[in-house]
This record gives sequence, C-alpha cells and structure tokens, in this order.
Amino acid sequence: MRQTFIILLLLSVYKLSFAETFSGKIIDSKTLQPLPFVNIGIKGTYNGTTTNIQGEFSINIPSNPKYRTLVFSCIGYETKEYRIQNNESSLSLHLKPLTYDISEITIMPDSTLRSFLRKAFDKIPENYPSYPTKYEGFCRTSLQNEKGEYLRFMEVLTEIYKSSYENKEEGTIKVIDSRKYIDNKSFNEFPLVFYGSSHYVHTNDAVKKRAKYLEGGHQFNYQLTGTTKLNKNTIYIIRFRPTKSNKSFCSGNIYIDANSLAYVKIEIEYSDEQLKSRFNLIPENLTSLDKSVTTTYIKEDSIYRINALFENEHIKTANNKVISSPLEYIITSYSANNVLKIPFDSISPITFTPAFQANFYSESNWKDYNILPLNNDLLMDSITSKSIFLSQSKKAQYLNWREILYKILKRFEFECGVEIIKNQIPKASYSLNYLNLSFQNNLHSNYIISEHASINYKINNRNQLIYKTNTPFNKNLFINETILKYNRVIPLKTLGKQIISNVNLGWQWQKVGYSLGTEKSDHDFSFGGKKFKNDKIQAYSGLKMNGLTLGASIDYQISNRLYLNLSSNYLSSIKTKDIITLQERSGFFLFRKHASESISHKDINYYINGNLSNKSRMEFNNWSFGIGIKMKI
Repeated sequence: MRQTFIILLLLSVYKLSFAETFSGKIIDSKTLQPLPFVNIGIKGTYNGTTTNIQGEFSINIPSNPKYRTLVFSCIGYETKEYRIQNNESSLSLHLKPLTYDISEITIMPDSTLRSFLRKAFDKIPENYPSYPTKYEGFCRTSLQNEKGEYLRFMEVLTEIYKSSYENKEEGTIKVIDSRKYIDNKSFNEFPLVFYGSSHYVHTNDAVKKRAKYLEGGHQFNYQLTGTTKLNKNTIYIIRFRPTKSNKSFCSGNIYIDANSLAYVKIEIEYSDEQLKSRFNLIPENLTSLDKSVTTTYIKEDSIYRINALFENEHIKTANNKVISSPLEYIITSYSANNVLKIPFDSISPITFTPAFQANFYSESNWKDYNILPLNNDLLMDSITSKSIFLSQSKKAQYLNWREILYKILKRFEFECGVEIIKNQIPKASYSLNYLNLSFQNNLHSNYIISEHASINYKINNRNQLIYKTNTPFNKNLFINETILKYNRVIPLKTLGKQIISNVNLGWQWQKVGYSLGTEKSDHDFSFGGKKFKNDKIQAYSGLKMNGLTLGASIDYQISNRLYLNLSSNYLSSIKTKDIITLQERSGFFLFRKHASESISHKDINYYINGNLSNKSRMEFNNWSFGIGIKMKI
C-alpha cells in the first residue's frame, strides 16, 4: 500500500512539474480579425481547448515531444497543424478562409430540406456517443461594461458526466474548483446573480435535448443559405425561423455535415418574446436587448461530441447603461473508457452560484488547468492575479447581505402541502358542558385533511434534520402537530429529472380534534392553565398523542429548484389521552389562545348521544399520507 502511494505521488509530481502552458491568438488571414470558436486539439490525445471571443487561447502541453503538435480547425477555414518548438510559449497564427465555387451551392426545395433535417435528427444516436462519456470543462461567466472592462467574472472547473445520446436525459456535474472577481461598487449597481452556468454543457446541448428546431417540423421555416467546409468536409448552413404562430420560439443557424448528417455547430438567437420574459420576475428594472448562444461539436475518431458553448446577452439597466453578459464554456478533455457516474455526494446542483460560493481570484492557482484567457491577452496565474486584483479583492472579501443570506438559505429545503390523517369518529351527537359554556354538534368522519409545512436543514447531501408542523384547513378541525426527525436521503435516479427517496425517524407531538361548536363566554375563566377572556370560544373533542414517528417519501424533480413530494408517516403513540380543547375565536389569529384538558377533568361533562363519557370516541389509525412541493435552494 505504501509503495503504491509513493508511485502515485511521484507520477503526480512528474505531471505537474513537466507540463507547460502555451498561449496564442488566431487571426483571419484575410480580414486580420480575431477568430473565435476555433477548435484546438493536441494531436494524438483527447485534450484540447477553444479560442475565446477575442480569438485567444491557452493550453497545457505535455513535455513528451510526441504530443507537441496542435491542430487548429474552424468551420469555413483551412485546417492547420503547428509543431511547438522547444522553449516556445506563444503564437500568433493566421487561418486562411476557404473559397467556394458558386456551383457547389445546392438548392433544396422545402420538402427535401425538411426530409434532410429529419434524417439528421434520426441519426443522432449513430453520430454521437451511444455510451456514457466523461469530460473536463472550464466555464466563465462575466459582466462587462461598454468598453469591455470586467465588472465581475466567475470561473468554474467542472467534471462532466453525460449519458448516452440515445436518450435526452441530462447528465451530472461536479465542480472541481471555482473562483471569482467581484467589485462591490459594480455589484451594488447590478446586484443580480445568475446560477446554472456550470450545467450549460447539459442544458444547452441542443443535440442531446433534441431541440424542436432540429426536427424539421412545421413550427419553423427553413432555408439552405449556403455551404462551407470543415476538415475538407462539406457543411450545409441551414437558417431556421419560427412561423408566425410560433413567434415565441428562437431562430438561428444549423451547420450539418453533408456526409455524416452530424450537427457540427448550432447558433440560436432569442425572440423578442423570449427577451421580454427574461426579467419579468426581477424587480431591478432590467431589459434584455439581445441574447445569442453558439454550440460547437467536434469529431473524435468516428463520433461527434460537444466541444464548446458561447453565450452573450446585452442588458440595459435602469440608468440606461448597457451591460454585456458573456458565457464561455469549453471542453478541455474527453474520455469514453471505463466511465463511471459522478457519486451522488459529489454532484453539484444546478443552483450552484459561483458569485456566492466561489473562492476569490487572488487566492487561486490554476496554472495546471486548460482555461480561456481573459480579455486583452490577460491570462493570470496566482502571481499576476495578486498584483492586479489583490487590493480590489480585499475590499470585496466582506460578505454582503445577499451572500450571507444565500449561505444560510442554501443549507435549507422548504416544503408545503396537504396531508390526510387517517382516523374515525362514529356518527353521533356530541356535547360538552364546562362552567357556564355549553357546546353541541353532530359528528361523523373517517379522516382529517390538513396542510403541512416543513423546514429541512441539510447536514450534507445525505443527512438532514426536519422540523414539521401541521395545521387544519378549516376552523371545524383542530390540529396542533410538531415533528422533529432525522432524514436519510437515498438517491434513486440522478440523471435527468432526479428521483430521491427519503427515510426518516423522529418524535411527534400531536393534538387533534373535531369542533363541538362555538359559544360566547360572559366572563373571564381559566382552562388548561390559561386564562380566557369573555369572548367567543370554540370547543373540540379529540386526542393528545406523542410518540415515535417513522416516515418515507419520494421527491420527483419538476424544475431546477422544485420537487413533487409524496410521503407517508406512521405514528407509534407512546402516550394517548382523550382531551377537550378550547380556542379563542376573536382577535388576531396568531395570538388566539388555546388550551387542553383531559375529558375526565372534574369540571368537564362530555356526552355522546346524551350519555356521559370520559372518552372522545376518536380512533386514530396511526397512518397519514401527504403530497406537497419541496423547494431546494
């Protein structure tokens, strides 16, 4: 065991010591403009990167001379290889755009084009991995002013698990590390934060999710606008727009390999209706001016896989400033061998929010990871970032109230719903005399419907503490229930819509009763150790119980934060008492008193069909069943 550890340690040191970083910029040789979205691979490996919006890249190169050749490929440009020389650390490379003979452009009638699109759609399982795959990725989200200067940015290193492309299930994400730079002044001007960026490789994988516009259906109009080349293969460029009756859908371009019918690039633009709904629920008076998303796929061996995602949105603030919000997500390594699912305890939820949860940039050191350069050729390691950001990050390191609130709330889950409590009270006339008060009602029921609410404190991904209460739906029922319990989380399905089972054990205190009617007291009195004023009083007969509660439930994910919860509970009562409960019916409802006494109390006369009784006749079935909505922060 010790020898194995030493060997692994030496291997890790070797890897870290001999890797070197190579950076550069890719330029269109004709226009001399930077080229974004250029695929850059290390020949002979599954490692690589992509250029950012400014055409810049950075990649770690192995010391083995076998792996010092970079392959640059981009739709519409000649593919180029470049051999890195010893001690060479940077490169400015020009890619030559391809020229086309006008006779190469194919004209397709609408029916033929839709048939072509349907064939491409049907070949997704053939063209993309039909087996689980694993990736490592780098994601950056940022806010920039009109000059392109960073107001803030968040970066995340991810491990990505994707299931087979034969289905539409979303995969899972593990956040390896994350870091951020936030200027407090700009944060106060733009206090909005976004979540979900680390999962964009799943949520924006249009091919895996079988996006509607790929189907070739009649919700969209299609037009073949031209052809281009990628690695000598002909690529069809197909423009799609929603029909007049589907204006809320997006528009864009689909790039399809003419031979394999694989999607190599997808560009979408949000519609006006989609833009209007972006900030409907946000009180910051923000307007989305435009939003676009570009997704690229690359061929590895004979199979295509996702390679990069780029998103940009322009947002107008209340004071008419325009903020740019770009997202850059690149795949840096790929594996299809012996791929295992990410363990449940390591899965990062889609609600992971780097603005609150990441480390500060000046405290990070990511020189051993493939990442994208920042704007203006600024690629920072831990040393340069300290000189640039340290003074500013010190100002930012105090926790603002939003971050404090988020750190608290993310430890909790909240649930509310309805519950059916199984019990029985026989059909009869029930009456009560207490001092000068008289109550009477005809009762018959087999169950009680109540509303419940619970707060779950997450110790970790699998263990929780739960506080739960139950209250009646109407004033003819009395329920005062408190439950404290430990809950064990057991994942059943972690891909796509999650299904989570819960098993819990705890202690339950419960008072439940049926209304015997309402009377007005003509003087103050005492009951159950409390003083009641001369006002309207409602009486209930029922049971007081406490004991061990056992429960089980299923959570089914219906959105990013919301889950449908189905539950059952069994109360093993240690102590049960027949009681009468009195409750005030005037004043503010939160301050109305209630108190209980045993039916056998000397001042209580309780009758069932005119016969004196010291039993409420309520029979508790021990079981309850609930349905509710659970919100996970």
